[in-house]
Amino acid sequence: MARPKNTPEIKEESTKTGKTVYKVSRVVNGRQIRKSFKSHAEAETFLDSLIQEEARIENKAKIRLTRLSEEELRSAENACELLRSEGHGVTLFDAAKFYTGNFQEELVPVTFQEIEMDFRNEHKSKWKERVRRDYKNLLHRLKNYFRNKKLHQIKADDLLEFIESGSDEPLEDKTWNNYKGSFNRIFDWAASEDRRYCKQPTPASKLPFYKVYYGAPEVLEVDQARDLMAFAEEFRGGEIANIIALMLFAGIRPGIEQGEIFKLCLVRTERRHLDVKTGRIYLSQKIAKTSRERTILMRPNLKEWLTAYSFATYPPFPDSLPEEKKLEWLNYRVKKFRERCPVKLGHDVLRHSFSTYRAVGETTLIHYLDEAGHSEEIARAHYLGRATEEEAKAFWSISPKKK
Repeated sequence: MARPKNTPEIKEESTKTGKTVYKVSRVVNGRQIRKSFKSHAEAETFLDSLIQEEARIENKAKIRLTRLSEEELRSAENACELLRSEGHGVTLFDAAKFYTGNFQEELVPVTFQEIEMDFRNEHKSKWKERVRRDYKNLLHRLKNYFRNKKLHQIKADDLLEFIESGSDEPLEDKTWNNYKGSFNRIFDWAASEDRRYCKQPTPASKLPFYKVYYGAPEVLEVDQARDLMAFAEEFRGGEIANIIALMLFAGIRPGIEQGEIFKLCLVRTERRHLDVKTGRIYLSQKIAKTSRERTILMRPNLKEWLTAYSFATYPPFPDSLPEEKKLEWLNYRVKKFRERCPVKLGHDVLRHSFSTYRAVGETTLIHYLDEAGHSEEIARAHYLGRATEEEAKAFWSISPKKK
């Protein structure tokens, strides 16, 4: 049977010297072309160039390097033919630009009220109670503010106005960033392919994000610490004086939901965690914020506070309550304490004060770092050298009036 005319062929042959060569033979435009190569790859490259040349001559096609696939090339050629046949003088790029600028994705019109339960139910198993409560409150505000407005109609300026409407005072950069993070989570969820309640980029993605610079931590002066603990004895008859003492004189992290104080209160009856007689506080990995266990040795004045206001007589919450209710119980009392306290209390000021006065006189930092749970870099940057020995002595002598 005769071989088809001009079948692409690469032949492998041996020369008289024993070397292997690869010969290409091809007729292009009536002209026989033959060439030998040392490698098969070089022969294939040359053969491809001959085939492309033949296609250009026979079909008058232009050979160009392109990143488009075969399917994309065919689509582009068909689109160009269609544009030429219409006679508008529009290029394929012009058509694509017009389309992307005017295309409206088919969106599902919903309000915040309509998505609230689906959004919260999908995330409730992944979030802690505090986060669930924060999103519940935020969505409640969003529902009341935007009412029947659909998500896809909301712009970035609308969200900015919503944020500003919630406070008479200028918001800190960190608060703005918190809003942006919450909005990103809600709108990214709403813009997902299986929902299409709004389109990407979402209005939340267009909100500003501010870089937050943290200065030296706020620390209570000795007189402020003394006034604080005097108020702790007065507040509800000393109801949470032991809690305040642990945060100020042992550096237990505050923040009821995420802090260490609530977790420590849950295990307060276990002597390995809290033992006034031996003066030892042990925070396991489950209690410590950084999952790095640490042991704190009580100073004499802290022992006095925990003796005068023992947990047996002044429990942080009724033990009969479920854990969630215990958290609410303690959270409410600490919140009211902060509101009524004559000393202004920032979030971590009690722990910052402990760390500052605890660092006085330390040279090796070994014991200090173990008790405070800081890195050496943080200790040197924020706490060392901020208080004198006289101030530290006065701080550690603050004792309860009740004996």
